[in-house]
Amino acid sequence: MTLRRLLSLILTLSLAACGLALPNNYPPYLQPAPTQATPPALATGLPSRTPAVPTLTPTTATQRSAAIPMTSQEDAVTPSATPTALPAIRPVNADRLRPATIYPLFRRGLLRRAMWSPDGLNIVVETSLGLQVLSAGDLQKRFSLPDARPLYFLNSGELLVRDARTLSLLDLKEGGATPLAVPLPEDATAPPDVFALSPDGLTWVTAPDGVSLQVTALSGGSSEPVTLKTETNIPFQVIALNFSPDGQRLFATLSRTDGETEMAVVDTAAWQQIYSLYNADSAPLFSADSQRMLFASGEILNVAFTGDGRLWNNMALRIVKNVSATQTDILTAHAYDFLEGNTQVGVLYTDQLTDRELPDNRWFPSTLMIFDTEATRVVRYVNNLPQRLTGFAFSPDGETFLATSEDGLLRLFNSASGSQLVASEPYDVDNTPQVRADGRLVAYSLLETVALTDPATGRELSRLGSYPEATHLEARFAGMDTLAIFVETPWRTFLDTYDIPSGKFLFRYADLGSCTFNRNGSIMSCFDGVLRFFDMPSGRALLDNIPQGVGFEYTVSDSGSRVAYCTVGGEFVYIYQVRVGSSPKQIITGPRGVCGRLVFSPDETNLISSSGYIWSVSSGKQTGAFDALSGSGPAAVSPDGRLLLVYPQIADLATGKLLAVLQLVPQVQSAAFQRDGQHLLLQTQRGIELWAIAP
Repeated sequence: MTLRRLLSLILTLSLAACGLALPNNYPPYLQPAPTQATPPALATGLPSRTPAVPTLTPTTATQRSAAIPMTSQEDAVTPSATPTALPAIRPVNADRLRPATIYPLFRRGLLRRAMWSPDGLNIVVETSLGLQVLSAGDLQKRFSLPDARPLYFLNSGELLVRDARTLSLLDLKEGGATPLAVPLPEDATAPPDVFALSPDGLTWVTAPDGVSLQVTALSGGSSEPVTLKTETNIPFQVIALNFSPDGQRLFATLSRTDGETEMAVVDTAAWQQIYSLYNADSAPLFSADSQRMLFASGEILNVAFTGDGRLWNNMALRIVKNVSATQTDILTAHAYDFLEGNTQVGVLYTDQLTDRELPDNRWFPSTLMIFDTEATRVVRYVNNLPQRLTGFAFSPDGETFLATSEDGLLRLFNSASGSQLVASEPYDVDNTPQVRADGRLVAYSLLETVALTDPATGRELSRLGSYPEATHLEARFAGMDTLAIFVETPWRTFLDTYDIPSGKFLFRYADLGSCTFNRNGSIMSCFDGVLRFFDMPSGRALLDNIPQGVGFEYTVSDSGSRVAYCTVGGEFVYIYQVRVGSSPKQIITGPRGVCGRLVFSPDETNLISSSGYIWSVSSGKQTGAFDALSGSGPAAVSPDGRLLLVYPQIADLATGKLLAVLQLVPQVQSAAFQRDGQHLLLQTQRGIELWAIAP
């Protein structure tokens, strides 16, 4: 708790330094509130081409007009105040650029998976923020390792861990990590995770060219190649490597150019391929004695011997039962694991009933089926487990099992009775937190609702919406006082808006998703293959004729009044006025490859492309040039219009030179320069990051 208070204090001071100071007294409407009831379905919608106007009561209309001005002045752009002069940023000091503050929006990160230690005393949890080691008895955290990913345990009991640059062996008893002097194949043509360390820790295997293996003895440094092949001679790429627990077999998963997969199995004594397994749609899971393995093939779970690959048994991964003419009961396997004697298999099923006459799915308790592969029969069922479980694993002694779920909880159950023994505090379940423009509010979705949080303290202020049928929720701020929630269910998608001060439901718009809003919420832009614009809150279509295409770039100005569009590799860039007509205001012609990441200058007088060009918005003429940037992340321009960020690169638009390359951080979702010109605000997988660009 002391660390969290310290982080909160640091963020408060940093935000204050950036002009994002937060008042201490929040209004009473932002006190924690119970979850809102699901809003009634309204007769609204935004069809593809025909504008639709939602029905409002007079009271709601009055509240809404106060929340978002109906007479928007987005075309009259006022340049921001002159910022403080930016410090010099040069390639020689780029490596010193660091986050000034990281406030982890997530309590403990997104829960991804959990695994038992070989002795059964600890549970290792992988989250979006790193890994945590919990004591198995009470699920209390022993220690954590930020920005690290657990891979698998070696025979010594140490855990192989990787971060962005290195591999390490983690001792769970001592809590120390020892880096390995092993190069990660980051620059190879193969995917970066195609490597394996043998269970005894003595042999290092990579696929440097993606089609063959390189085996290195870590003790002496000797190295030898291993040739892989398929029976059909179809070209392939190695996408994963897995050792059996005893180290006698190495399984290389191959992705063929015809879309099929197979596994090439190598005998590690002679380092020769001995057989192949076809249609292997998952990595193999091994029994404790390494004699048997499980892997998925289509909708079948195969049980095979590791010695010769001979299939031993199989069972269905997906069971469909027709309940009635309109209803279907679907049991889908989400995870599986070996249990006792290396012959029994546990398969976790989530149960849902689909009804074509109803808009929503109905979720039922999950079921764990224990199947005896030798007797080819179900031994027993463990029923009435929580809904929507995503994974499970038996403890080494088989007496308990852990389960992860969509609600962000880690639970332990008794294997015999199925009774819950202990549950963790909730992990977070959303990976797209949204920050309001003034920095005073953060919205992030939970499993069935959206929470509003104070970014300085992390305190939850209120919740909006209740969607028990949702398979995906996403929140966006529409101006300062309105929150839009995009809801996806198995049968429909829609957008609901709420008034933040009162917490009241406002509108529902059908068949919309992937939408953003201009700064005051009066214009909404949506992309679902076609880029469309709508007046808010009326839902009237503004501009919906931008061509559909694959592989194109577009940017919407901060006011929402302009949009620029181009096709990757093309020769034209189009600038449209969103509220005026349906033809491009400007058509800019350039050489092939002129299309890049697009961004408007802060005063919206210029359009900038990462391909190295600056154009006047009013005339369409080129006004400047700079070295092209190869960054692929979000783009932003500094308040004085001098610096261009195309994450992770920063260029000086005045001199045209590349200034710096930022350190890579996980999954940057958005980027914006702060008004002081000294900081970058990044929304990343880790949370909200405030970067000081002063060296």
